[in-house]
Amino acid sequence: MHLLQSARPYAKVLLVPIIITAFALISLWQKSFDGELLAVIVLCFVAWGATGLALGKKAGAALNADARSEPLLWRTAELPAPLIRYYIRLLGDWQTCCWAFTQQSDAASASFRRVTYHLERAVALAQSTGLFAANTSLVAGSCGEVGRSFVGVSKNIGLLSQRSEYSLQKLLRLVNLLLARVENTPMPDEQLARAWLEASQMRVPHTFSPEPLLLLNAGLATATLSLEAMRDVLQDERGTDLRSFQLNETLNSVLEELIDHVFNLKQGIACIMANWRILSAFQPLEECQLAEIKKYFDSFEAQPAELA
Repeated sequence: MHLLQSARPYAKVLLVPIIITAFALISLWQKSFDGELLAVIVLCFVAWGATGLALGKKAGAALNADARSEPLLWRTAELPAPLIRYYIRLLGDWQTCCWAFTQQSDAASASFRRVTYHLERAVALAQSTGLFAANTSLVAGSCGEVGRSFVGVSKNIGLLSQRSEYSLQKLLRLVNLLLARVENTPMPDEQLARAWLEASQMRVPHTFSPEPLLLLNAGLATATLSLEAMRDVLQDERGTDLRSFQLNETLNSVLEELIDHVFNLKQGIACIMANWRILSAFQPLEECQLAEIKKYFDSFEAQPAELA
C-alpha cells in the first residue's frame, strides 16, 4: 500500500511513454514496419528519456521536502570523526576493563581468605589426627593379639594425615602469597579514562603506572604453574583407598577454584595493558579533538554499551 501511494505522483508522467511503447509493440506484432513506425520508435525513446528526467526532478524535490520537514534517522551530522569515535571506544573499553578488574580482585581476595581459613583448620585437624593415630598405634601394640590388628589401621591413618598435612601446608603457603600479592597491589582508578583526558588537556604526564600490574601478573604466572603442578600430582596419586581419594578430590576442587581466579586476574590485567599500550602509541591530540572526545565520553560514560 505504501508503495502504491508513493508511485501515484508519477502515474501521469509515465502514461505517455507507456502508450507510445504499446503502439510500437502492436505495430511490430502486425509486421507493419515502415517509416512511420520508425518515427514512432524514435519518439518512444525520446519520451522515455524525458520521463527519466521528470522522475529525477520529482524524486529530488521529494527528498528535499522530506529533509526540510523531518530529518532522516541516518542524518547524524553530530557524529565525530572516525578517529575521535575510535578514541571514545578505546577509552570506554579501558575504563570498563579497570572496573571489571577491581571486581575480579575483590572476588579473588574474598575467595583466597575463605580458602585460607579452611586450610588452616584442615592443617590443624590433620596434625591432631596424626598424633591421635600415633598414640593409638602405640596403645594397640601393647594389647596383645587383639590390639595388633589395629596397628596397621592406625599407621595408615597416620601416613594419610602426614601426607594431607604436607599438601595442605604447601597449598596454604601459596594461597597466602597470592592473597598478599593481590591486596598489596594498588588497583587502577575506575575513572582512569577521565584522568587520561584531563591530563592530556592540561599537557601533563598521566599518573597511571603499569609497573604494579606487571609485577602482579608475573606473580600470578608463577602461581599458575605451581597450582597446575599440584593438580597434576593429585591426579597421579589417585589410589583405591577411599579416604585418600576423598582428600584428593577435595584438594582438586580447591585448586580449580584458585586457578579460575588467577586466570581471571591475568585476563583483566591483559585488557588494561592492551588499551594503555594503544593509547601510549598515539600522537598527542589537538585541543579541539580532546574537547570533542570529552564531550562524547561524558555523554556515554554511564552507558558502556554505547561505547562498544
